[in-house]
Formats: sequence, structure tokens, C-alpha cells
Amino acid sequence: MIAAREIENQQTMALAYWGIARSYFGQKAYQKALENAYKSEEIAKRLQLREIQNGNDELLSNIHYEMGNYKQAYDRYVAFKALGDSLFNEENIRKITQLEYEYKYEKELDEAARKELLLTNEITIKDRDLAESAKLRLLIIIGFLILTIALLVGFFRQKLSRSLSEKELALVEQKLLRSQMTPHFLFNSLAVLQGMMLNKEHGKSIQYLSSFSRLLRLTLENSREKTVTLANELLAIEKYLEVQNLNTDFPLTYHITVEGIPDNAVLKIPPMMVQPFVENAVEHGFEEDEKEKEITVAFQMEKGKFTCSITDNGKGIDSMQVKAEGHKKSLSTTITRERLALMAKEFNVPTGLQIQDRKSRGEKGTLIMLTLPYKAMLS
Repeated sequence: MIAAREIENQQTMALAYWGIARSYFGQKAYQKALENAYKSEEIAKRLQLREIQNGNDELLSNIHYEMGNYKQAYDRYVAFKALGDSLFNEENIRKITQLEYEYKYEKELDEAARKELLLTNEITIKDRDLAESAKLRLLIIIGFLILTIALLVGFFRQKLSRSLSEKELALVEQKLLRSQMTPHFLFNSLAVLQGMMLNKEHGKSIQYLSSFSRLLRLTLENSREKTVTLANELLAIEKYLEVQNLNTDFPLTYHITVEGIPDNAVLKIPPMMVQPFVENAVEHGFEEDEKEKEITVAFQMEKGKFTCSITDNGKGIDSMQVKAEGHKKSLSTTITRERLALMAKEFNVPTGLQIQDRKSRGEKGTLIMLTLPYKAMLS
């Protein structure tokens, strides 16, 4: 555990040095940019962080060029292109493999249809030449062949239908990933980080970059899995709220609770079911100058049903009238409903989504209730 944490810290430092070098490069402080880029490169090479190394090669090529070191700039550019082509080829191989897998079922169906057509033509020709006494036998054979072909076609259609369902779920999850960690949040975070660097708040900027990079890494890693542990999902939510509180005049108070899960049970759930609603509450649930902001995320297992409630004390869902923001919120809600509907059958557990304005209960804010699909395992 300690070794893994140390590696993660080293990865964060490599990203921090790379980001500082880019900031110095933008300020034309080339010598300082060079020093930080070499520090990042040293860590990236030791840990074999190929994407970071590729970024360092490009940055060092630009720095050397601006400093008049054209030979070193050329060597770095060649290294950048070579490693970039290698990473690109690996991604292409993965995509080609996936396409070949999907093409296989279509080819099998086409082959079955072609065989059916050939058999039908052959039977038609023979039928004209056979005597009446042979027609009954031929009809029996035809029936048998058609039944066999129908069974084969049905079998392949079932396979194709299963494949389409999997692709439909994958498309829904891709849409979810695109709706998470919105460009507004990403650009705002990078702008905050740049401001810290320009103000020479290096300690604060490294802390912010560490929290932000870990949040981004958790989001990307969780989105690649069909299910993640509840602990991972809780960590991603906590890191998101932590980053939001790092550079705000009015930090929000948040509580995350879990009840009803046995100590020896490990719960696995689909990733990023809860985060979109937490993000909507943070981004759109409060007035800009509101000081006493509070969000509670409560998970509970009761009678085999696993629920999560997201409660805030903001202005309430009924008062959100800005159309652009309302459209995005509707989009993330629609995607979550699609995922819940698809996974209810797969996990064989009830799912659901309800959104209420708390004024109906004489309270302030919004209440979101999710009934989540899950798999439970004993640890």
C-alpha cells in the first residue's frame, strides 16, 4: 500500500513539474521551464509514464527551439513523433480488434441468408423435374431445411441482439462520460491553477494540481469499468467536492454517509451514477453569493434495495429557469435514466430516479433519490 501511494505521489509530481514548465514557457522564462521539464522527464522515465514523457518531448523541443538549441530541438521533436506514433498505433489496434469482433456476426448472418437463397433456388429447379410421388418427400425435406435455417437465423439474431444491447449500453456510458467533468469545470480548474502559478503560490498550486489530477484520474479509471467498488465511487465524489472547495470564497459543507451495509460485504455499482447530480447541485443549486451551502450524499441498503439521496439547501429545482443550464441538467438526467433502465434487467434489481423540490416538505433546496443497481460480494 505504501509503495503504491509513493508511485501515485511520484506520478502527481511528474504532472506538477510538467504543468509548471508549461507555465514558465508561456511566460518565456525558458531556463526555468527547462529545469522543471527535466525534473518531470526524470520521474516519467523512471516510472515509464509514456504519455507524460511524450508531452515532455514536445515541450522540450519547443523550449530548445526558443533558446536557439536547434539540434536538441530537432532530436526532441523526433522522439516526440516516434513515441506519439507508438501510442497512436496501440489505440488503432484496439479499435480494429473491436470492429472485427462486431463484423463477425454480420458476416455470419449474411452467410446464412446466402445459403437460404441457394437452397430455395435449388429446390425450385428440382420441384419442376420431380414426379408427383416425390413431391411429398421433397416438401418434407424443404420443411426440415427451412426449419433448420430459421433456427440458425434466430440463433444469430439473438447473438446480434445481445451484441446490440451491449453496444447500446456502451453508447449510453460514452454519452455519460462526455457529460461528466464538463468543459466549464475543467477550464475553470485550469484557469484557477494558472492563476496560482502566476501569483507564485507554488505550494497551493501543487496541492490544487494534486487533488485535481487525482479526481481526473479517478473519473477516467472508473468510467472504463462496468462496475466499481462503492469505496471508489465515494472517493471520486469526495475528491470532486474537495476540489470545488479549494478556491472559493464560500466553501460548501458536505456530508457523505453509508448505512445498512455489513462490514464483511463489498458492494460494486456502475460508475458515475451519483456524480452528475452532485455536480448539478454544486454548479446550479445555489445562488452565487450564498454562504451557508450544504450538500448531503447518503447511501443506504434496506431490504435488498440500495438507494442514494442527494440533498442540498439551495434554491430548489423549481426555481432553476436558465434554459442552457436546464438543458444540461436534463441531459445528464436522461442519460442516467437510460443507464438505470438497461442495468435493471442485467443486475436483476429494482432501479429508479426521483427529483423533488423540498419546498413541498416545507424545506429549502432539492432532493434527488436514486435506486441503484448493485452486486454484493463477501470480503
